[in-house]
Amino acid sequence: MPAKGTESNSDGTLGFISRTGAARTAGAGEHPFFKSLGSNGRSCGTCHQPSQAMSVSVSDIRARFNRFGVRDPIFAPVDGANCPTLVPASETRASRFYGGRRGRGSDSRKARSLLLNDGLFRIFMPATTSRDFKIEVVKDPYGCNTPGNPHASTSDGNDGANGSGGTIPIYSMYRRPLIGMALDFKTEFLALGPPGGLSGNIMWDGREPTLFSQALSATLGHAQRDNRPTSQGGQGTLTVDSDEIKKIVEYEVGFFAAQIRDKKAGPLDKGGATGGPQHLKTSVEQEGVIFLDLSQNPPVAKLPFDEFDGWASSKSKHQQSIARGQALFNGTAPNDRGKFTLGEVAGFNDAFPGAPTDPVPGSTCATCHNGVAGGSDIIQASQRNIGTAGDFASRRGNPLRSDLPVFKITCTGEKPPFFPDNKTVLVNDPGMGLVTGRCADIGKFSVPTLRGLASHAPYFHDGSANTIADTVNFYNKRFSMGLTKQEKTDLTNFLAAL
Repeated sequence: MPAKGTESNSDGTLGFISRTGAARTAGAGEHPFFKSLGSNGRSCGTCHQPSQAMSVSVSDIRARFNRFGVRDPIFAPVDGANCPTLVPASETRASRFYGGRRGRGSDSRKARSLLLNDGLFRIFMPATTSRDFKIEVVKDPYGCNTPGNPHASTSDGNDGANGSGGTIPIYSMYRRPLIGMALDFKTEFLALGPPGGLSGNIMWDGREPTLFSQALSATLGHAQRDNRPTSQGGQGTLTVDSDEIKKIVEYEVGFFAAQIRDKKAGPLDKGGATGGPQHLKTSVEQEGVIFLDLSQNPPVAKLPFDEFDGWASSKSKHQQSIARGQALFNGTAPNDRGKFTLGEVAGFNDAFPGAPTDPVPGSTCATCHNGVAGGSDIIQASQRNIGTAGDFASRRGNPLRSDLPVFKITCTGEKPPFFPDNKTVLVNDPGMGLVTGRCADIGKFSVPTLRGLASHAPYFHDGSANTIADTVNFYNKRFSMGLTKQEKTDLTNFLAAL
């Protein structure tokens, strides 16, 4: 993998730069990010592709299936299948009719429908034992949450990857991989309470305390490493202090990717624009990602994006559109266009106890996507429930999906804000609540970084937005933004240029 390169996508070209230089992906000197450290052939790079801003697009997943079948490690049954028990026997014995060991048959495809249709991987974990809600599985289309399935429980509280079964319930959800680059956007943070602590923004549900623990957990779970000492028949013991884990983190923190060319606007770092990976790298390293300049008194807020300010008066209509979209996003468009009322968002409107923060008029996209040059949320532990998990269908959020599990959550304590009076909701994914044990955290997910979006559709934690335009339409409906057709186009064009 070169230190600098480009890759074409549907909207133009993605550019990338690695601060650590070129990395060998095979043979002697193979970099740990691209090396299989587990037992199923996977590496970090299996699901975090540099050419896709360190995530993976559903179009790439389908192409890999059509070319390699289940021989590609991304389709490992542990989480590449809807449930490991659905993987057909044709994958382990020769079959002329179902793809055999090549694994391209309809049975292999059906077993991985969520990965192939929406780019979703199975995420499985026990709920914390100390919690203020009851959880009941009311629909389980793939059987992985049904008692009796060996992957629905464990005996020792681990992730149940081996399907050993036991008395501790394991819950399976299905999520997209977050981008694994420019990770200052996930580790740097602004604490609204006492200073110190950790960002709490790593992973969709915030469950990993550090990038080192995340890299280790992914190796043990997704890559199925046997972490026993070699003397006991294992692959050797990795820890957060192992050199391999440190090199993985160093590589992903120092990797920067952003769209460098737009099919209609041309180069995104020319003519007064400062798009592309080099500007992103320079901005992160020299200016930081925090949106408040704390050296000023009072602190001065910075806008997350200024890359396309120079195109406001461009002769190119598409360049003008991108600049208008940026202004809509930042909340600097004329006549307050792009501003809206942010209401009923758990994790935001209830984040300041006692304060009248619901609703909040005059909000913008940058209210939550505030990280400078990246667009993630830099507030500590900034998981939000914007209505993508199925519990806000009656309030302009996404409806419950029939192709995902449905969990019934009943709060046993005080009714959290924005919950119905009976303290019960149905969700496709409990989100952060499964980690913290707080009913108030049900349906909350981290705010993702927005760079390189054109390279890794679909979007949201569950892949429910197939295109960037779909994400714009979701927010326009959910928060009654009242965007015109042209404004939606402008915002879409801007996001595709990041």
